Amino acid sequence: MCGIVGIVKLNQRETVDEARLKRMRDVLRHRGPDGEGLWIEGPVGLGMRRLAIVDVAGGRQPMANEDGTVWIVYNGEVYNHADLRPELEQRGHRYRTRSDTETILHLYEENGERCVERLQGMFAFALWDQKRRRLLLARDRLGIKPLYYAWTDHELVFASEIKAILAGGSVRPALHESSPGRRPSSAGCASFCRGGPSHGHAPRGPGNAATGGCLPLPTARPGRSRPAGARCVPGSRRLSGATS
Repeated sequence: MCGIVGIVKLNQRETVDEARLKRMRDVLRHRGPDGEGLWIEGPVGLGMRRLAIVDVAGGRQPMANEDGTVWIVYNGEVYNHADLRPELEQRGHRYRTRSDTETILHLYEENGERCVERLQGMFAFALWDQKRRRLLLARDRLGIKPLYYAWTDHELVFASEIKAILAGGSVRPALHESSPGRRPSSAGCASFCRGGPSHGHAPRGPGNAATGGCLPLPTARPGRSRPAGARCVPGSRRLSGATS
């Protein structure tokens, strides 16, 4: 397993604090003893702790596409990446590694948000598109690989584990008072049977990411709060389903 973290500031004039992002990343060192990585550009920061399995030497993350305009941190395994690679190479994509991480990057370049529909495996990833100024958060359909996120009035933070979000310092834990001692709701069970785990969202607390969701970064304005919603891959829940 690996651990991924990230911060996206809603005001583009702000810059992600490197020390803060490192603190979030290093809380997850137990998930990735073989390597670590960090990438920050202005209001966006991605971090990674890696357990090296596929392409041990070449699969370092965060990883970028050929021209450095799309960046990804990723945890998991895409079982069909060897089948997807020849098609992507025929379309002109130049691979620099043997990793499935790079296949996700190139597949996104071809299919955008719908790339998740062609991935077979267990995965959770965050992908930042610099040209379009938007973030794609995605995980496998059954939620095998965890991915949590939380909103504040100034940023979106996400990580493989809730304690990494809390290590960022902008979100405080809160008890969901309707949950203790109660059985799962019928709505939650129905959600699970439709292909996604049920989630309890504590007020102002972390939530669990949907199968795929895309967040456009808003134009910077003083005092700008979170966007009203986010475009999502068909069939998945809105990224704005949890608040913080």
